[in-house]
Amino acid sequence: MNKYKPVYKSKSGKEAILKKYTEFLSKWPVPHEDFYIDTCLGKTFIRRSGDKTLPPLLLLHGTSSNSTIWVGEFIVTG
Repeated sequence: MNKYKPVYKSKSGKEAILKKYTEFLSKWPVPHEDFYIDTCLGKTFIRRSGDKTLPPLLLLHGTSSNSTIWVGEFIVTG
């Protein structure tokens, strides 16, 4: 028995939300790569951004949020 409640109420709801999420993430303002890592709670989405020669900075969003929260925090200069 799974002790965790499902995030989505229906398959169509899941598909609609993931479509919007993907559309929003396509606006990410800096070069990036996406991948997943396995954790004890399932797969976790990772978005690696920016200059790989600089020290890493790990951004963690709060509960009931996702990586789209960080889109507005980037300052892009020419």
